Amino acid sequence: MIANLQNPQDGLKENSYLLDLFDVALFIIDTDGDIIYSNKTFSSLFKGNLNLNKNNFFKLLSSPPAKDIFTNLKTDNFFGGEISWAKGTATAYGDLRLKAVDLQDKQVLVGSLRDITHRKNNERQKSLLMRDTLSELSAAQDMLMESTKLATIGKLSLEINHELQVPLQVIVSSQSFLKDRLAELNIDDEEINSILKESNTAAAKIRRQLDLLKSKADSSSVEAEEEINSGEVLLNSVSYFSHRSQSRKVKIHTEIKKNFTVKANYDKFENVILNLIRNSLDAFEASPISDTDERYIKVSSFEDSNLFSYCCRR
Repeated sequence: MIANLQNPQDGLKENSYLLDLFDVALFIIDTDGDIIYSNKTFSSLFKGNLNLNKNNFFKLLSSPPAKDIFTNLKTDNFFGGEISWAKGTATAYGDLRLKAVDLQDKQVLVGSLRDITHRKNNERQKSLLMRDTLSELSAAQDMLMESTKLATIGKLSLEINHELQVPLQVIVSSQSFLKDRLAELNIDDEEINSILKESNTAAAKIRRQLDLLKSKADSSSVEAEEEINSGEVLLNSVSYFSHRSQSRKVKIHTEIKKNFTVKANYDKFENVILNLIRNSLDAFEASPISDTDERYIKVSSFEDSNLFSYCCRR
């Protein structure tokens, strides 16, 4: 219709009521951007801005710059893309289609504009939600890493504590035996007394280290109680000693009649199970390994009392 007009405004009055029925903004501007015609949808989109005597289409826009639009028009006689403009205190967005049309005496730009503000806002909300979700996930991962570090420290401290207990008990029992034996023989030797004094000092140092390790293990565990799958903890603890049991030719059998839950501190509960299995393995340390002997540890849990029944047997 526009291409056949000598004057773009001719004939628009008689057809304007049809153009006003579209929910897409339709308009005609000259090459300077001055608005020649616009339908009601266009006026609705730029309501308020037009009342400020901004009757130049390009002056209504926040983005993109007019020069970018003209660059496309010069190349393809067409521009298509996203634009934005101020609408009160907010920003509105639209999908613009602008085409250059040559008339007999001048060139005009015929455009259509579809409001996409709602879609853009939804995309922005999704983007903000995704960013918040990623932030929460990152924080959760940091907490998990920190908890893992603390749990590792606790287990390491527990293992070292247990290993130090052995030489400490050897020192203490040897001291006691030696003192009793010297008393029976009525021997008072200065060098032996010096050795006993040094062993006392060594034992005191070991005890201090044990207290320090115990405090580290306690501080690394979360004191809060939680619902724990006892069977899962048991199986995990058994797998922890799999290599050690194989090297000692000890089989660990598990008999879990029900994976019932208990309410306890996870780290402390796990430490109890680890100590039970470790002590059972240590019980085989002094006995020689025979190819004919069947050495095994049986670990079983029972539903009736919600307690662990533990058996160590050759």
